[in-house]
Amino acid sequence: MSSDQFKPYHVRSIEVIYRRPDHITLYHGDVYATQGTTWISGDKVIVYHNPTTNRIVRLKAIGHPAHYSTMPDNQKARLYAQAETILYFPAKAQVLLIKNARVTQKQNILTGPHIWYDIKKQTVISTVPNGKGNTTVVIEPQ
Repeated sequence: MSSDQFKPYHVRSIEVIYRRPDHITLYHGDVYATQGTTWISGDKVIVYHNPTTNRIVRLKAIGHPAHYSTMPDNQKARLYAQAETILYFPAKAQVLLIKNARVTQKQNILTGPHIWYDIKKQTVISTVPNGKGNTTVVIEPQ
């Protein structure tokens, strides 16, 4: 939901390393982060902070796979995503899924090497780098 960006972040992990000069926080081991209706998880999550405001600019989740979920505005069903690497840009409301990407909502499924999801525009773009791989789409009738 668009209001999620104004909610506090809650993160659980086995290890935390905060590098203030670099404006990043590293979370290792069974990482689970939530903000409102949105959550992201992975083996490792790196949080990039704005140096002036300390707001989160980007999250990078790495896993086998890493997971992401949100409740899009004006939707009745949650969106679930997974990939080996997930980049989440909360202020822009965008998610990039890299390598073995998969997005599901209800029975609808999109898989491909890279998937770009614009949450505000509710637009999904799947790309095949170097022409290697395929994008698969399953859309269930309403």
